[in-house]
Amino acid sequence: MNRSARTCLTTAFNYAQDRVTFGKLLMSNQIIRHKFATMARYIKSHWAWIEQIDYHVKVRGWTDDVASHIALAKVQGGHMLELACREVQQFLGEPDISVGELAVMWNSSVAIYGVMVVGGGSEEIITDLAINQEERLTKRLRELAKKAKAQAAQPNAKL
Repeated sequence: MNRSARTCLTTAFNYAQDRVTFGKLLMSNQIIRHKFATMARYIKSHWAWIEQIDYHVKVRGWTDDVASHIALAKVQGGHMLELACREVQQFLGEPDISVGELAVMWNSSVAIYGVMVVGGGSEEIITDLAINQEERLTKRLRELAKKAKAQAAQPNAKL
């Protein structure tokens, strides 16, 4: 999802630097620049999250909390890709995305969006999975803390 969103952003960014609307480059419009910055912020933060999960698995292995983090990152990626597709469609306009390189990028991004977002499970199911995983982990950690506290309260027989 991240790669598709980056492809959308890059293609639209390059297009906006050449497209003239109302006698000015599309990229000179402050609102358009803000939308590009917002998309870039979402894409870069999602990528950082993916990298963080990857690093966690490499250093600590597959721990109990990894599945919930992946589930939430997937949901976030779906929102990010949806935003990228919607904004790119707005930047390019319907006539400009019907032929050529832009059409190929647009059609593949929309197809990937449908497969990636729906293919892995609906947002409601994935977020519920993440919450269930976190609840089980929290319960287990509380039980461990309770046991440790009880052991610390017992007098040491060896003294």
